[in-house]
Amino acid sequence: MKLSKMLNVFVLFALITVFGWAAGSSDQRAQTPAGIITQLTRPVEIVMWHTLADHHQDALQRIVDAFNSQNPMITVVLQSHPRPNFEPRLLQAVRNNVGPDMVSIFANDASNYIAEDRLIDFTPYLNHPVVGVPGFRNTIPPGSYDDITQWGGDRVFMLPVIATGPVLYYNKTLYDSFGLSVPQTWSQLEANSRVIARATGRPAFGADSLQDLYHSLIMQGGSQYINVNTRTVSFDNAIGLEKLTWFANLVQEGVFRLVGEDQFFSNPFGSEAVASYIGSSAGVDFVSGAVDGKFEFGVAPIPVEGPAVWVPTYNMAYAGFTSNPEKEFAVYEFYKYFMRPEVAAQWAIDYAAIPIPTAALNSPAFQAYAANHISVQALAAQAHRIGGLPAIVGSSTVRSEILRMMEVASLGTRTPSQALADAVAASNRELGLHR
Repeated sequence: MKLSKMLNVFVLFALITVFGWAAGSSDQRAQTPAGIITQLTRPVEIVMWHTLADHHQDALQRIVDAFNSQNPMITVVLQSHPRPNFEPRLLQAVRNNVGPDMVSIFANDASNYIAEDRLIDFTPYLNHPVVGVPGFRNTIPPGSYDDITQWGGDRVFMLPVIATGPVLYYNKTLYDSFGLSVPQTWSQLEANSRVIARATGRPAFGADSLQDLYHSLIMQGGSQYINVNTRTVSFDNAIGLEKLTWFANLVQEGVFRLVGEDQFFSNPFGSEAVASYIGSSAGVDFVSGAVDGKFEFGVAPIPVEGPAVWVPTYNMAYAGFTSNPEKEFAVYEFYKYFMRPEVAAQWAIDYAAIPIPTAALNSPAFQAYAANHISVQALAAQAHRIGGLPAIVGSSTVRSEILRMMEVASLGTRTPSQALADAVAASNRELGLHR
């Protein structure tokens, strides 16, 4: 399949996926705004919180600077925040009315804000005859539109710009020295990692996101994630325990490892403290900088093994928080600019991602970039495997409990069965609060 067609397949699948399937949920109760404005009569400042660093932060700042120069009535201000515990800190700030005006968000977190009437409904702006986007629905793939309208009534609470996904980074020089092939299954990954750990005395694999790793393992293994009808988790079963035990045991054996204080594996990978890891495609430039020519590295699709073919994706959409008509209109104007084909395409290039607006995806600039980019090619190669998880109120807590479960089981402070039982109980309590 040609790369351009593979990228289109990626977008069609990706935006239905990890955070979808919650349309019509009875606990979503946001109200349509009583009125909007479509013209500013005084200057407005709006603040965006983000967790970006280095060249990603610089690229976003360039977009903001260009927008500000073209829109003298609106000033966008970027505020950087540390990645650890960002979501709970954001939620607390918004509830205390000291949060930002806009932020990049995933649908499972958006569900919580929508349930509390805190997100801007962009639909009246998009449909407006003067400031709207004619045929907006047709400017993005169908799966993308389904994702951002999953709360019912074709109401849009998020605007999608790019999508990334997990890929496997591996030390190709080391792999070649041992005659190892790129692992296509988890069993092959374990076997390779045992060879490397035995020879080097160092763990050979890790994952930036333990939640997404666990999702991949259980979904491929044939388990489900959340039952939206009973509002309970569905991984309280033999598959859920088996996958948790597999990973935890290998960490305790020294074959796998946790990321620890590094937060991301790019630096440990670059220092050869680990031979492979699963991380976002957007991290490829950080990997390259950390490796700094010390060895050759490769990027591949993540392993797949089991009765189901499933991998996650990361849909980078943007939301705004309700405040006053002037600020809400300003947020919409910035996002409309962000989704321009030339802006979205360049943001995708800077971020090592895939743009969502169809015109940006098909632009010559992005297609030329994608044809020669190793992490984007790895994303495209696993496009047909992308699957979905429910995004309902409380699902963000489930992710947090899975992270805690994976960590305590791997550290041995709880047995896998105890850790699973704790995660299930806490998750079900939270999901049950929103029936």
